[in-house]
Amino acid sequence: MMETTPVGRTGDAADDPAILVTDRDTVWLAGTDKQVGLRVYNLQGDEIHVLETGRLNNVDAVALDDGAFLVAASNRTTPAIDLYLARPDLDRIALVNRIPLEFVDPYGLCMAVIDGEIAVFVGDKTGIVQRWAIDEDHTGSMLQVYRFDSQTEGCVVDAEANTLYVGEEIRGIWAVTVDTGARTLLAAVDDVSLVADVEGLDIYDDTGRKLLLASSQGDSSYVVYSLPEGDPVLKFRIGSNRDLGIDGATDTDGIAVSTRPMPGYPAGVLVVQDGYNVAFLRNQNFKLIDWREIELLLEGARK
Repeated sequence: MMETTPVGRTGDAADDPAILVTDRDTVWLAGTDKQVGLRVYNLQGDEIHVLETGRLNNVDAVALDDGAFLVAASNRTTPAIDLYLARPDLDRIALVNRIPLEFVDPYGLCMAVIDGEIAVFVGDKTGIVQRWAIDEDHTGSMLQVYRFDSQTEGCVVDAEANTLYVGEEIRGIWAVTVDTGARTLLAAVDDVSLVADVEGLDIYDDTGRKLLLASSQGDSSYVVYSLPEGDPVLKFRIGSNRDLGIDGATDTDGIAVSTRPMPGYPAGVLVVQDGYNVAFLRNQNFKLIDWREIELLLEGARK
């Protein structure tokens, strides 16, 4: 277990992480700061870049062909989809475009490559989620609108299955067919397994196995579901590591998971936002969990 340095602002600041891994084993963690902009950390948790671009809420990234990444974030200041071009191997990241939104308060965001096209899904606090296509010149066009009954935030795309998973905070997790908008409630808030608010979502996509991870913020836990069935297979919490002097994770907003092997994490890593870092004594930060630890819990749950 590791953690990033605390964000530079007090109060509710850190929110959502994204994991960028290059073929040269350079690893960046891009995390939003709802008061400042985008903060970038290395795998040791050191802050290496701060982009003061506005009140960013959620962030995601997709790999490009040349070792670069396109990073997208929902900007509540402008309001807009912010697009950044990141080149971790060259230690470079810059804002390349800002796509205006008609939302009063952009909120949840996720992205994927669907049929060779970069797609960004972004929502607001009224239950609207829009699908945007991003062109090579970093401009965008809005393709589709999905509507939910109440506020959504966390989302993730399974491009292979043509499915968008959306967390409606007080209702549960929806599986949405990207093209048609048809939806099924995959997991309902029941105050036992999944406790409102439903926050971060991400997919651990291993060979022959897909797992959906969700932040069950109401009880500071994390729920793992098998895909595509949506069966709950594990519920766990992240406790403290006294030997390292690291507290546990509580009141988590955003999460990100990667199957990519990286130094110290041969099976990948889970990154979660920590809403109360050392019981209010330090600013919020992000925790890094070796996926092998979660795999042990999964093996135990199967027995």
